[in-house]
Amino acid sequence: NIIPHVFNKNEIYLDSSKISFPLKIRKWKVGDFFIPNGMIGKKKVSDFLINEKISLNNKEKVHVLISNNKIIWILGLRISNDVCADNLTKKIIKISVKY
Repeated sequence: NIIPHVFNKNEIYLDSSKISFPLKIRKWKVGDFFIPNGMIGKKKVSDFLINEKISLNNKEKVHVLISNNKIIWILGLRISNDVCADNLTKKIIKISVKY
């Protein structure tokens, strides 16, 4: 990937052709999974949060961004590899959140 995907923890840049609208934000749930940027294969969100050393109190505050019933971003933490811009990307979308 040639495009930086995150410039700060509250914004992401992704390939517009790899997402579907409407996008939805919700709290993460047990059993959720995604493909973290920089990894091959899917990972449970719960395992990802443990690896990132997110405290139990802060885990309850974690939200995810959903496109087409798939997690594309754990807000403030990691974008999904599925939606990253690359050298074939024609249109980039910037998404910012405040929370």
